Amino acid sequence: MESKYRNGLKVRIIEVRDQNGHLKYPQIQEYINKTGIIVRGFVGRIDPTDKVKPFPSWVVHLDTGTETKIPIPEEALELLDK
Repeated sequence: MESKYRNGLKVRIIEVRDQNGHLKYPQIQEYINKTGIIVRGFVGRIDPTDKVKPFPSWVVHLDTGTETKIPIPEEALELLDK
């Protein structure tokens, strides 16, 4: 299945909750609702020490006025433009 994301797209980081209502990716909590531009895609983990199966993720350059680039799971992104 082809991803709806690609480099250069503007996205918002959204919260994702598990079946128990807990944040699925607490590591990215401080970035929820921030926007940015996708700069690179990969299959991996947010935390390399996690034992979970790798998943599609994207490195997002945040619109914060700094050079902040963070890995975000694909399901925690919302497309803002095409």
